[in-house]
Amino acid sequence: MMHIYEEGEKYWLAYEPGRLTAEYRQSDTFGYGTLESCFSLWNYSDFFTDDSISILPKDEAIKSCTDILEKAGLTNYSEPTVYAVTKDKVNQLWHEKMYDEYENYADWTSEEEEVYVMRFPIEYNGVPVTTYDVSGTGHGQGGYFVGSYSDFVVTKDKVFSLRTCDLFSPEYETGETVSIKCSGENALKIGAEYYAGIDLNGQSVTITDCRLVYVPYEQHDEKNFTLLPMWEISASLYMQGDIMSTNDCLFVDAQSGSVIIW
Repeated sequence: MMHIYEEGEKYWLAYEPGRLTAEYRQSDTFGYGTLESCFSLWNYSDFFTDDSISILPKDEAIKSCTDILEKAGLTNYSEPTVYAVTKDKVNQLWHEKMYDEYENYADWTSEEEEVYVMRFPIEYNGVPVTTYDVSGTGHGQGGYFVGSYSDFVVTKDKVFSLRTCDLFSPEYETGETVSIKCSGENALKIGAEYYAGIDLNGQSVTITDCRLVYVPYEQHDEKNFTLLPMWEISASLYMQGDIMSTNDCLFVDAQSGSVIIW
């Protein structure tokens, strides 16, 4: 069941099991919502390379988000990925991607308009649950549940928006112990062979990371999940002339070595 709270016409909050969404409903002429929604699509590390914005220290912005997570009982978060979005870079992005034309986004003219965009993963015993999000696919394939994270956009004055996806309780039961039969080195080799064997439509590919993660697997009662260890192979796909690469990902089962693609 979804519960909705509204504060006049300015603030909206909705929550249901596994999801929490909140945002200010003011006219988003600055494109804050687009910056949050494209977190999974674009490789922001290519473009937003500043460490912080001048009007708000990064640690203060992070704390404003962790305070909300802890109040909501989401205590199993880990270190966030944080991007400082500055006016010069975002104006270039709007023009290059033509958002200024199609969405009528205004140029940012002041440092007062700059924001942080950040994503918090969740973890168990120091191992993160994958944050890889396949928009529109819901449960993925074969019962696998992908994309567990909390996204924030933080302005100098407030948390402008919060959007979570497929969160799981900090409480868990220890299940069957499994061994990691496929090493990270072998998983990386499998990932490289996979990308070498597919048509990338003129894009170049760079594998950027290989890490051990949990991927939730849905049980029959739709309330409990088994966390399965997998190697997450992250890649950047780049088309010549683009200002940013796009994110891609595949998974290698840490026990069988089989490739799982969404």
